[in-house]
Amino acid sequence: MPLKALRGLGPSITDDLTTRQDSRAPTATKSVFLSSPGTTTPKANGVFNRAEHLIDILYEDNHCLAVSKPCGLSTQAPASNDSLEARVKDYLRERYQKKGRIYLGVPHRLDRVVSGVVLFARQTKSAQRLAQQFQERTVEKCYLAIVEGRIAPAEGEWEDWIRKIPDEARVDAFSTEREDARHALTRYRVLEQDEDCALVELLPQTGRMHQLRIQTASRGWSVLGDTLYGASPFFDAETIALHARSLSFDHPISYERMTIEAPVPATLRLNARARLR
Repeated sequence: MPLKALRGLGPSITDDLTTRQDSRAPTATKSVFLSSPGTTTPKANGVFNRAEHLIDILYEDNHCLAVSKPCGLSTQAPASNDSLEARVKDYLRERYQKKGRIYLGVPHRLDRVVSGVVLFARQTKSAQRLAQQFQERTVEKCYLAIVEGRIAPAEGEWEDWIRKIPDEARVDAFSTEREDARHALTRYRVLEQDEDCALVELLPQTGRMHQLRIQTASRGWSVLGDTLYGASPFFDAETIALHARSLSFDHPISYERMTIEAPVPATLRLNARARLR
């Protein structure tokens, strides 16, 4: 059973809420104090609880804000639905006692079933500059995944052409260029290999819909729990073993290079271990 690979998601990698950045970059937020007693509970390490909602603040300044998104929560959703965007707006409204409309730029998103770093912009100028970086592919993205099977070779690149399936919320991949598909490139490295699964680091060079999920699945190495792409059921329907570990980008105002990291959620680690006993 794939216990060794799961240890790679354990304390040695993920126990600390870590924010790494250039020494000249703005200071990361370590704690949040809210002025609405009875509705919020302040906690250490940038974590606060608003009613039943929990948010991990990884970094914050006047221009941008990074949050650790849990599995099962949409990055954006209609106003009547819960989403990470709505929770961050609530946080900003309460922390800074703002009334009326809260501006929040969303230069990228994570799938609902994926956890990890999400970066927001707090001003329109910052939003434009961050969006440009994502479009020009200067943002470095690092993911960790547990996948089914044995990956060989242990390091390399996956190049595909990905096509959105009409009227469905999924994609398929092709090994040769097609007019109706978009080029996708990912660099990968196996960190640990067990009998029937692997812990792999994924560095996407493009940003296509479900890129990492289809590139692994099309090669016979579906992300653990990703039933949409052929994996066996493992977690609940809102969770797969894919985590956006870090983002590296140029600060939209100071232009300093920053790297923000998010810990792998404890629920993902613990549920995986429990199911494999």
